Amino acid sequence: KGLYNQAEKTLIKAIELDPSYPPSYYNLAGAYYHNGKYDKAIQTLEKYISINPRAKNIEKAKIKLKQLRGK
Repeated sequence: KGLYNQAEKTLIKAIELDPSYPPSYYNLAGAYYHNGKYDKAIQTLEKYISINPRAKNIEKAKIKLKQLRGK
């Protein structure tokens, strides 16, 4: 869990530096998920989908979002 905490901090900083870089949001959502922060994971995945609707993994992101909303 310690690595996911560090990932959160690093990815939040990355988003502050470049808020238009979608992979940071996707990865941050994963870190939130692994830290049990499901509401934050949902919000971050929603942001990822909104700024990157044509991503190669968009369907995977939408499935993960649906699963998180079911928690």
